[in-house]
Amino acid sequence: MVCLTTVDAVAAFLVVCEPVVRILLSEAFLPAVPLLWIMAPDIVAYASSNVFIAWFAGSGRPGLCSSALWLSLVVNIVASLALYPTFGLRSVAWAITAGLFARGVFLAVVFNRATGVSLRSLWLPCRSDANFLRNSLRAALSRKRWLKSA
Repeated sequence: MVCLTTVDAVAAFLVVCEPVVRILLSEAFLPAVPLLWIMAPDIVAYASSNVFIAWFAGSGRPGLCSSALWLSLVVNIVASLALYPTFGLRSVAWAITAGLFARGVFLAVVFNRATGVSLRSLWLPCRSDANFLRNSLRAALSRKRWLKSA
């Protein structure tokens, strides 16, 4: 659910990012817009892997979170150095994406081994997700109604 929600938010932002950059910043910042498109998948990877970070930290395994951070950093540096001659500044955006994907894959695999939850069920929506979303929306709406009446 985190992944799907983040994809929706990132897609909505990408649709309006150029006009937003023009309005809030200036024309001088427009060359950064393609970098936002390159880094969109890493925003999704970052948000999705933070669920695993919270679980590992809460289950007394913060060392795995540190290992994931170091893996991301190493992949980022190696990819930056390897891609810079070809892509220039854009290599940094690609390297960040590669690093955060490596972090997410590492955490998903370790989570799979720790819990036995299949990788497929981690990423594909299931009926319980729909039920959870429906119940969460109902609870949020009932609180909103309760706040208005108070």
